[in-house]
Amino acid sequence: MLVTESFLILSLLVWLAFYYNIWLALWGILRARKFDRSYSRNDPTRFIIQICTSGKAPGTINAMLTQIRGYHLRIPYETWVVAEPYDHSTYHADRVVIVPREFRVNAAYKARALEYARRLRIEEGIEGEGTKILFLDDDSFPEREYIEFAFHASFDVGQGFVRTDRFYGKNLLTSIADNFRVVDCLATCATFASMGRPVIVHGEGLVAKGNVEREITWEWGGAGSWGEDFLFGTNAARKFKFGFIPYAVHDASPFSIRDLYRQRRRWFWATANCLNKTDRWRAAFMLSRFYGGLMALPSMALLGYALALRLEYPLLIKAIFTIGTVGFVGYYLYGAWLNTRKWQRVVQTLFLFWVSAIVEAFALYSALLFRPKTFEVIQKEDAEPPSGRLSSSDLAGG
Repeated sequence: MLVTESFLILSLLVWLAFYYNIWLALWGILRARKFDRSYSRNDPTRFIIQICTSGKAPGTINAMLTQIRGYHLRIPYETWVVAEPYDHSTYHADRVVIVPREFRVNAAYKARALEYARRLRIEEGIEGEGTKILFLDDDSFPEREYIEFAFHASFDVGQGFVRTDRFYGKNLLTSIADNFRVVDCLATCATFASMGRPVIVHGEGLVAKGNVEREITWEWGGAGSWGEDFLFGTNAARKFKFGFIPYAVHDASPFSIRDLYRQRRRWFWATANCLNKTDRWRAAFMLSRFYGGLMALPSMALLGYALALRLEYPLLIKAIFTIGTVGFVGYYLYGAWLNTRKWQRVVQTLFLFWVSAIVEAFALYSALLFRPKTFEVIQKEDAEPPSGRLSSSDLAGG
């Protein structure tokens, strides 16, 4: 019995560590709902929407470009696709930039391509404060309001948040797993980015002025290139004004459990590689997230074990476990609502979230044991624009 009580105390500490996530989510949701969507205009003279690709999703990219053109934006903009020399796909962009094979810098993978485009802008004299670049991954569909807000806003660098509503349910377990990610992104992005102190920066929808990119660069070395977005954004926030875009970029969840494992493994090691290249408090924040992710599953198992034994323990411990569990489950349920606006999907998530949680936990455990040898890219094709059934206010949690 003493051993069981000791395990319960350890589990209690894990749930207490998760509590800051719950409060962040609540705070982030409130900030996103009440965020002032007006802005002090600081229109650039040149606005570039840039998509960087490894060549695995040409259909997705052309769907993105078609959707952007379909917005009929009343702002001047141009679209760039930055591609590798082995990519012979046709892209319907205003400009396709091919990264030469012989281009060598202190960066690899996607960061190398981003660095080439940065240097190209310097050569052409369009890297100043009057230029803005909206960086998109090759499976990211920004909302119309997202693009317009990024164009007009006065901050130097910023980002919004992510929805994973495209192809929701194509793989039900990965879609439910990403419900948690959606709320987590809303919590961290809306809370910290809106205060100008981002702790996490993702590549979907990052926007920066040309002078910011010129100074910060994308050269983070081979290991740092796995998390180039995180390093660029967090280091830019040290010197420049960071802002929050209160709209969403739409992604798709991995199409298979295997791709989920590969994606989470890459994210884990990308973050681990960046810990010594950013602020200590951001590194500590990321480490605490790893701790919570690794320990949440055994804590749930120990809680179930204690309940099965009908172990008596203090009311305070019961309350902490109960609130922590409700918060954990609430992440998945609210994410399902944000992604689909369908109560059927919320109920479905209620019954299946624990399966997705176990799958994601084992993905993190496998990441610790099996470090990827190269930058892994998952399947992103079969894309289509997100459904028009959601309004921008819905997507912002309003």
